[in-house]
Amino acid sequence: MKKEIVKRSLLGIPLGITISYLLSIIISYLAGSEDYIPCAPAFLALFESSLQAICVQTLFSSLMGAIFSAASLIWEIESWSLLKQSFIHFLCMSITMFPIAWFMHWMSHTAFGVLAYSVLFFILYLCIWLILYQIQRKEIQRMNQHLKKKNEKRAEQTSNL
Repeated sequence: MKKEIVKRSLLGIPLGITISYLLSIIISYLAGSEDYIPCAPAFLALFESSLQAICVQTLFSSLMGAIFSAASLIWEIESWSLLKQSFIHFLCMSITMFPIAWFMHWMSHTAFGVLAYSVLFFILYLCIWLILYQIQRKEIQRMNQHLKKKNEKRAEQTSNL
């Protein structure tokens, strides 16, 4: 298990950086800016140069990618119920995201900002969870239909003997 955690964490690092970079491009575009906005302006203001801010953001993006990838192992613990897996995974994501979002100024440092971020995070998590749940449900139905056909074929072959 430890080996798999390390493996997934290492694979998650470039994924976290890629997602962060793509999101910064999308946010720059949606902001209507003709210039690239690599980080939140309040976060950029914490550093002497934009290069320092981008390096720190890249470090945190790596950390998020590593933790998110490692946390995917939670879904493979078959002895846990779906509710327990979901709750523990949600906690891991929340404990990872909140301090990073705070430090990176992805939320306003006010009570309303924290509340708005928390509600948005929960809604996004729930939407992603529901989509993935439906995908897995359909895959299980497909596999069950395949097994049913296979069993029917086997029963038919047995009865012909």
